[in-house]
Amino acid sequence: MNEVSEPLLLHVGFDNVVMVSQILGVFDIRSAAIKRIIDTAKEERPRSVISVTKGRKAWSVIFLSGDRYVVSCIPRKQIYKRLLGDGFKSPTE
Repeated sequence: MNEVSEPLLLHVGFDNVVMVSQILGVFDIRSAAIKRIIDTAKEERPRSVISVTKGRKAWSVIFLSGDRYVVSCIPRKQIYKRLLGDGFKSPTE
């Protein structure tokens, strides 16, 4: 039996989703080290940093494979809860 499984998608704010299999870590953006990483990435590779805040205060950064970063207005703990709970969306929703 050949079943094709749908990728798990995590809601990261404002109907934006990321593939769970691409997530390397979720960090608080208030950390000085994380801010430096994001600032450096914005300068050197502007297309690697994706903001899904819609102008709101950023609370977390999701590190993705391939040196990509998603800046979210959802707090890190809430993203953890979504990862462990029901924050997933199917691609057809």
